[in-house]
Amino acid sequence: MASQTFWVTERIADGSLIGAIGLHRLGDDFPFGPALEVGWRLGRDCWGNGYVTEAARAVLDYAFGTLDVPRFYAFTALANKRSEIVMQRLRMRVEGGEFPHPDYLPTDASAMHMLYVAKKTIWMSDS
Repeated sequence: MASQTFWVTERIADGSLIGAIGLHRLGDDFPFGPALEVGWRLGRDCWGNGYVTEAARAVLDYAFGTLDVPRFYAFTALANKRSEIVMQRLRMRVEGGEFPHPDYLPTDASAMHMLYVAKKTIWMSDS
């Protein structure tokens, strides 16, 4: 399987570190694993500026073009609609729907997540 990393992400305008975006290897404790996740973590003050969408596009271009992996997953807690909007902007599609995240207790309010997939065949045909 391809290597994984989250890259430190900086704002071009001023060089400020704003978060991390990249790839994460998921184990077989996930219902769709083992797999690769494209993921992001950004400071709240940087939300809503398009940084995640721009950087995640670059990660997926690299991952599909250079690493030649056929699919990547992304997921978020059901309440995190902002991340779902990013996934939709990346032309990712819901696959499998809701699932219980294995790192959360079933009673945790954030345990249920929505699963999205980006497929190389679709990504490359849209590029």
